[in-house]
Amino acid sequence: MIMSFIDIKTDRFRFSIISTIFAFIIGLICYFIPIAAEHIYFFLSAPISTFISCYFIWHWTFKSNNDYKIGNVVMIGVILTFICHYLNFVLLGFGRIICNYLTGNYADYTGQTESILGTLIYITFIQILISLYKLGLITWIMFIIVGIYVIKTSTSINKKISMS
Repeated sequence: MIMSFIDIKTDRFRFSIISTIFAFIIGLICYFIPIAAEHIYFFLSAPISTFISCYFIWHWTFKSNNDYKIGNVVMIGVILTFICHYLNFVLLGFGRIICNYLTGNYADYTGQTESILGTLIYITFIQILISLYKLGLITWIMFIIVGIYVIKTSTSINKKISMS
């Protein structure tokens, strides 16, 4: 029997990979349909931030099979929505800073790059508010759907049910 790549891995890896695929697709849509004043490379930063945050949040939240509850999925969906959007804009900010440092060219439309402190604090939070307004609900629903799918198809829960 041939198993797919996603079926072989752990639940946290499956959750991270599936969420990353959706983040890549949403990032491509955001790149081709300008929702900001400039074309930002969301299709690069969104999957990276989504994979990192999903992998670790799932690992810290679901320690045992007793934690596999829909309420926990809704909770991590809310948490991941904020963390992924924040990490996405931090990665984009650091990308602009590195681009400016390596090439000497400005990477945004304002003609200047922000500082590291600005990237970590105030500029990123302004961008998060706009992003959560436009895509927050979609992101939250995506995390819930993917989380429920992973819980329902979890091999560790199916093994537990079949043994009892």
